[in-house]
Amino acid sequence: MTLTRQETFARLAKAEKAGDTAEYKAILEAAVVEFQDDPVIVAQHARLLYMSGEKDRAAKQFVRAVNLTRGQYHVRMAICDTIYEVGLQKLASQCLPKLADVETVNESFARIKILRSQKDKVSVGKCCDHLVRTATMTSDQWKQISGLAGVAGRAPAAIKAFVNSLEGRAPDSKEILNLVFLCIKNDDLDSAENWLAQAPAETKDDPNILTARAICLRKRGKTDEAVQAYRALIAVNPLANSAWQGLSELVTKEELPPLAEQIEDILAKEELSEIQQRSFQYDLGRMYERIKETDKAFAAYREANNLYKGLIAASGREYRPEKMELVRQKQLGMFADFSPEELARGSGFSAQTPIFIVGMPRSGTTLLERMLGAIPSVAMGGEDPALVNVVNEYAYEIVRRRAKPPAKMTEAVWQGLAESYWTRALVHGRHVINKLPQNFRWAGWIMKMFPDAPIIYLERDPMDIGWSIYKRPMLPDFNFAVDQEFLAHAIKECREYIAGWSSQAPDRILRVRFEDLVSDPEANSRRIVDFCGLEWTPACLEPEKLDTPTFTISEQQVRAPINQKGIGRWQAYSEHLKPMAAKLKEYGVTEG
Repeated sequence: MTLTRQETFARLAKAEKAGDTAEYKAILEAAVVEFQDDPVIVAQHARLLYMSGEKDRAAKQFVRAVNLTRGQYHVRMAICDTIYEVGLQKLASQCLPKLADVETVNESFARIKILRSQKDKVSVGKCCDHLVRTATMTSDQWKQISGLAGVAGRAPAAIKAFVNSLEGRAPDSKEILNLVFLCIKNDDLDSAENWLAQAPAETKDDPNILTARAICLRKRGKTDEAVQAYRALIAVNPLANSAWQGLSELVTKEELPPLAEQIEDILAKEELSEIQQRSFQYDLGRMYERIKETDKAFAAYREANNLYKGLIAASGREYRPEKMELVRQKQLGMFADFSPEELARGSGFSAQTPIFIVGMPRSGTTLLERMLGAIPSVAMGGEDPALVNVVNEYAYEIVRRRAKPPAKMTEAVWQGLAESYWTRALVHGRHVINKLPQNFRWAGWIMKMFPDAPIIYLERDPMDIGWSIYKRPMLPDFNFAVDQEFLAHAIKECREYIAGWSSQAPDRILRVRFEDLVSDPEANSRRIVDFCGLEWTPACLEPEKLDTPTFTISEQQVRAPINQKGIGRWQAYSEHLKPMAAKLKEYGVTEG
């Protein structure tokens, strides 16, 4: 007797409840023949095959079930969840449909679970954005999404989700701290300070509150108050790395020797993790550098970088020169078929125009941003990751064959990517600077997404760049910073990117030497402003007078008038920097 689909599911449920495996299998084997185009039954059969040990056959049957869904979004999501649950996590990720507004909260959580199994932070962040925009959830769910969005680098979504989790009530002290640090991560000092003002009086000496307050004061340029806050933090927690780092930069040189002795004592006597040792060594190096104890400074920096290099290697994220060269060749190759005319300056898609300042970290991008930021029509967007996120997400779709490569993209697609950029951008305005240095890797995307956008490449003496990076605790993304030869290679790669893009689009990138900018700021700033199509103002020559916070490690330098103090600083350490110098010469970056 032939069963209807409804009867089949009823009998399957009855057999499963009774634990009658033989009956369940017999019903399903018959059903998959009778309803061979039913995605749910095919998926159930695939699950049975997997549980029976026929994993390869099961995987093929799951793929067939997904293909049979033919636009049935919720059915496909349910099948992907089943694929994940049986243990085929990678296949589940590959079979996910493109995120759509019809997706339910439960489906989004299932999607996130699958994506996290593949460590796909980009797509997890995109899903968090979707939920923040569309969903109604419980407080616990919002807190979970806030944490996931924070890890994925989606600070605005993390903040909104956390606020939603409060459900209208006042946050407690722990929740205030979470919000404060999320706002700081989002470069939103006003909101961070507003939340800090709501902290209970009894928490004023809490180490985390003191840390947050010191960070805000420092970024506001309130040096004396920041020093007081850091000293108060050390009084409560002598091993607070952030406080020692702050003092290493902010106190007078005369105050540094006893502080260096204290750190030496901590390193000798305290049981510290490798992460703590690394941080203290960077702080110690900075203190010795400022008082011109060059050998001691370099020894501390070298120890810090060796510790960091080990930590990066242990996480599997070490710098691989050959891989980076292949990535560059692939990026440039994606735009090889475009003519110079197709990449030339033209009209943009919106009333907002980004200004991209690119180059190696520590090449002067913060100074140039503040010089241009003195122009009334220009807003300073800082190191905004909006472009990186948009490009990475679209590239991910290309890999999954859900999107076309650049050479086959229509103008409407480019416009859509530009709109997505502005949706993610932290700052808006008529002209908005994005000074994330590594955007040089995606200059081709910039040219097509923003035909009217100026791209300014700031180059600097490679030895000064390398030394300046080597002595700073950079983020893990800058995994080349811990090794002199890796640094030389990264500097070489940056120059080859710029050479490649400039060859394909000769008029799109303006080259500016840092040394020229600080030696003759008026002539060079006028040239840059003219390239951007803006009106020059004498205020461009006094960026230190801007009353705006700075969110990069250049914060102290840019609060001083334009000067040439940063030129040639590496020379005092030339004996220690021979490995980098030799590699730069080998790569043809330098002649000496």
